[in-house]
Amino acid sequence: MNENNKLVFIPDIVLIDPKSLSILNSRSFKVNIKEINRLPSKGYVFGGDSIIIELKFCRNKSGITNSNISSYKRDIQKIRQIQNEVKRRTNNQRKVYGFFVVFNKTEKKHGKFTKFYKDTNSERDIEIIYKSGKVK
Repeated sequence: MNENNKLVFIPDIVLIDPKSLSILNSRSFKVNIKEINRLPSKGYVFGGDSIIIELKFCRNKSGITNSNISSYKRDIQKIRQIQNEVKRRTNNQRKVYGFFVVFNKTEKKHGKFTKFYKDTNSERDIEIIYKSGKVK
């Protein structure tokens, strides 16, 4: 959410513990998060650890291209921004773990994908999972 409590980054899948969810207000959490007067547009606030999963499907016979990698980098940045915002709002008491899952129809991929994969997987709190259909 941004400073106006608007949801600006929307992950594909979010896993949360329902015990950390409130449909009333942010005062019900044991962590020190920014107090809100009005619930966000989704009608709830969340104050616990969570898991974000971003899914990418490369259906092209040409495989993962440089353009796909640029898009993937933007999605990784989105995960990082969500992680940083949660840390900021909870005074580093809560974490968001990120999973970036790429399904590739073929085994073909641009050479930069290997570097992207290694660089991102070396970071804490974000992991890339890559799977191929091995279509020729």
